[in-house]
Amino acid sequence: EGGPGVSQEARAAHERGAVVVPLIRTGGASEGMFGFPKGALQKPRCATEEQWSLLQNKGAAVEDSAAAVVAILEACVGGPAPKEVKAVQQQQQQHHHQPRAVSGSPTPSKAKVVEASPRAASPLASSPRARPSPRAS
Repeated sequence: EGGPGVSQEARAAHERGAVVVPLIRTGGASEGMFGFPKGALQKPRCATEEQWSLLQNKGAAVEDSAAAVVAILEACVGGPAPKEVKAVQQQQQQHHHQPRAVSGSPTPSKAKVVEASPRAASPLASSPRARPSPRAS
């Protein structure tokens, strides 16, 4: 989902060369509305065809789409997810009979603009306005 603001943030990130991972399945801006950058709707090199299709498929399990997002971001930044994400994954696996990689909310609600860059403080920033923390000199 998302409206003009999400599109504006995605456009700014995309213009700076960031990888934008839209949850296309949610519609709205992340599906291309409101001037969302067309280039950001193309599968990045760090995503597999299967992962990218899970971001588009409205019928896919939310957990599977969320796991695809994590896998794409890990591939884009060249490393595993932060400990916090792994803790959520383990917690969700304990609550389900079938192991799942990660669990999202019952329904995806908004597109998130995430800049996948080795310079980012957290490659899985939960807010489009998240900024790297200042580093001590």
